[in-house]
Amino acid sequence: EIDTIDTNLVESISVYLYNLTNVIFSLLIILVFVPYTVVIMFPLVFLYHYRSAYYRASTKILKNAEVGERHDVTNMFVENLTGLDTIRAFKKQDYVNGRMFKQINEHSMRLFPLKTIERWLAVRMEAITACLVLGVSCLVSFQVRLPGASFSAQLSILAIYRAAALTGVLQQLVRTEAELSNHLRAMQHLKAFLGSQDARKEPAWVKDEDSELPKDFPSQGHLEFTAVSVKYKRGILHCGLYRLDA
Repeated sequence: EIDTIDTNLVESISVYLYNLTNVIFSLLIILVFVPYTVVIMFPLVFLYHYRSAYYRASTKILKNAEVGERHDVTNMFVENLTGLDTIRAFKKQDYVNGRMFKQINEHSMRLFPLKTIERWLAVRMEAITACLVLGVSCLVSFQVRLPGASFSAQLSILAIYRAAALTGVLQQLVRTEAELSNHLRAMQHLKAFLGSQDARKEPAWVKDEDSELPKDFPSQGHLEFTAVSVKYKRGILHCGLYRLDA
């Protein structure tokens, strides 16, 4: 959680603000040069909000499941590396490989819905942008034919271009917003932990002068082994430990 806050959260905020600024700038240009666009913008904004809210809620659930599976894969990988000698000694390579591949496949099953919902979002955002481009083009043609209109071709091309440029920007905005909300949950988890009883039970980092150990500590020691033997290979090494005094 702390690593997410220190590294990913700052980058997510900067990317989200960049995409949000780009969208607002494009909409302002369209509204300034084609004021009648406000007629079709309200239903498109409502549709965008509904689709983006559905995407964020779905991504939150799928991301939590994917993170849990990813932790299982990472823990199993670390366990396999730590116990590599034991695995080879008992000749369990096939068993461990089967477990590892099964865990990776289960993790890939969690990634498939995430990629699917991203494609779902891309189709919806492109449809909304296509409606916006079509509406701006029709309104530009209507505005040019108005009596006394002084609307140049350059301004009309600029308005249509900014409307078409929103295709990829809207997708990035929704994705970065969902990613930012996932990273912000790390702060909520950290805040909840700091206010929990587990965090309060931790001892304070205060050194008690009366609890200092003497310089000759430990003055004596006694360690006893009962019926303990160490064996590497048959006929090579065999020793027993019984008592160790210090």
